[in-house]
Amino acid sequence: MIRLLLLLASALWPMTSGGTAVHEVRGQVGGAVRLTCRIDNSLPVKAVFFQKKNLSGVYDILVNGFYIHTVTGFLLDEYRNRTRVNRAERSLDFWDLKASDEGYYKCFFIRQDTLRSYDTTFRLTITADYSVPTVTVQECSDRGEGALSCELGCSSFGGYPLANLSWTVSKGGNEVLLQEGGSVNTADKHSGVWNVSQTIRLNCTQPTNVSCSVGGVVSPPLSICGTAVHEVRGHVGGAVRLTCRIDNSLPVKGVFFQKKNLSGVYDILVNGFYSHIVTGFLLDEYRNRTRVNRAERSLDFWDLKASDEGYYKCFFIPQDTLRSYDTTFRLTITADYSVPTVTVQECSDRGEGALSCELGCSSFGGYPLANLSWTVSKGGNEVLLQEGGSVNTADKHSGVWNVSQTIRLNCTQPTNVSCSVGGVVSPPLSICERLWAKHTEKTFFMKEVADTES
Repeated sequence: MIRLLLLLASALWPMTSGGTAVHEVRGQVGGAVRLTCRIDNSLPVKAVFFQKKNLSGVYDILVNGFYIHTVTGFLLDEYRNRTRVNRAERSLDFWDLKASDEGYYKCFFIRQDTLRSYDTTFRLTITADYSVPTVTVQECSDRGEGALSCELGCSSFGGYPLANLSWTVSKGGNEVLLQEGGSVNTADKHSGVWNVSQTIRLNCTQPTNVSCSVGGVVSPPLSICGTAVHEVRGHVGGAVRLTCRIDNSLPVKGVFFQKKNLSGVYDILVNGFYSHIVTGFLLDEYRNRTRVNRAERSLDFWDLKASDEGYYKCFFIPQDTLRSYDTTFRLTITADYSVPTVTVQECSDRGEGALSCELGCSSFGGYPLANLSWTVSKGGNEVLLQEGGSVNTADKHSGVWNVSQTIRLNCTQPTNVSCSVGGVVSPPLSICERLWAKHTEKTFFMKEVADTES
């Protein structure tokens, strides 16, 4: 009977007295709305149904409603726990909204005294605010003559509907709006909101502010080319070369490489040259690990430590002026963690084929400090565990980290356990195998005895 009424309501709606007026309703992803039938509440009705228009333009998707008999059994799971009908007000409460809820709806109502149906049409528009976009410098390369070519990324999350990403570039008092193609747009499977990101390359020869906007939300400006930073990557125990960005044919009377201190001042002398020798001013920290190449105006730096990470400047003073020039470097230090080792420190039998095992994991010599995580595989299922309470100690000389952790796991079947630190994964260690075999053998033996006795 209910199916017949639903089909009847869908068939009659073009002939109703509700007109073609569409009532606009706006909702937010995760929020709630109420759709109220435009009908005198004192008018007795025997049925009210809220139905959504399908892709073919027919309002045959039952959202909720009421009749003599309950309609709960006819509701889609999509709406069962997110909608409720108010019989007195002839309204539909709709919550935990998703982007997919956007569309056209009708409230079909059938009066007590007639077979003719009436309706009200709604257009539900869904929105979600994008997060404040983030602009990052992914890489900058020196093009010579004071020019940089920088690869920039912008990303914003959780918005709806899908919006274009645009860039604003400000330099020398001029502002340029860029709308580049090639955005990467991905939708959340549950809510339908969009994540938008894009990478572009910009060339600059002067201080430049860059920002991006998505869905009307604008990022804070990011400055590039003002004090261009040249990225240098080194490895603990390895070597790097910092080369001043200056024409080698330009005569200079002094070049100094200095490191930024904790207060942000470049006053730590690493090495350099001038009319007079500077060796006597060097810290022991750098005396036997650095060398200046006068011809190339470069600094060779070896036996690197984690503490060498930081910002450096090459200050150079030309022969014919008192003005100094500089180049800025950011030295990033890394060290590979050793392959982690997983050990069984102790296991206790909990009965019924169950074990409680204390496991340890340790990895050494890595930088920067990394989290330790565990992977537990049993019965075809794999679980990632990230437990607190790691023990982290730094080597006094090189600054590399040693990371270890102890956890307790319960198992009732063969289980593989591994741990990872800094992307390096240990070989899997099997636990519970012998106990499982012993428990299975015991169970089989008890069954065999029981069969014999019977």
